[in-house]
Amino acid sequence: MIRSLPILFAPYGVFLKIALAVPNAAVVFLVEFLPVLLLSLGLEYYGMTHWLEKSGEYGVSSLVPVALAQQYIQAQFV
Repeated sequence: MIRSLPILFAPYGVFLKIALAVPNAAVVFLVEFLPVLLLSLGLEYYGMTHWLEKSGEYGVSSLVPVALAQQYIQAQFV
């Protein structure tokens, strides 16, 4: 996880190191990509279920239902 965080701040340098190291594709997925994906999905799920979302023509604020938020996160993960 700690190795994958620099991708968010300096992607060019990290991707250059990955390209020069020529690791296995599974290692790149499990060590570099998957932790960032899970972190971002977790933050998005928290935001959808705890912060109000404006919808409709009058801007009515409401929370996204937990079941719907789980469906969104599962679809994005797949």
